[in-house]
Amino acid sequence: MFELRMNKRRRILVSLVACCAIGASASAMFMSPNDAPVNRLVANLTKKLADKPNDPELHYTLARVHHLAFSLNRRTLKVYGEDETRRPQLAREDRQNTLEEKGK
Repeated sequence: MFELRMNKRRRILVSLVACCAIGASASAMFMSPNDAPVNRLVANLTKKLADKPNDPELHYTLARVHHLAFSLNRRTLKVYGEDETRRPQLAREDRQNTLEEKGK
C-alpha cells in the first residue's frame, strides 16, 4: 500500500517537472532576436577566446559572425540572448533580414 502511494506521488512529481520544462522551452521558442552590433560581437567573442582558446564553439561562433556580416553586408546581426557570460545564439541566416528588407 505504501509503495503504491509513493509510486503515485513520484509519477505526479515527474509529470509536474516535465510540464514545467516543456512550458519553459515553448515560451523561448517565440522569442524574437535582438540587433547586436558586429563590432561588439567580435570584441566579446575575442575576449572569451583569450580565456578559452581551445573552445571550438567560440571559434565557430566568431567565424559565423564574420561570415554573416560579410555575406549580408550588415553592421548588426540578430542574436538571441547575448550577454557577458555566454556566447550569443545567432539567428539563422534567413532570419537576419528584417521585414523592411524582405519587402524591397
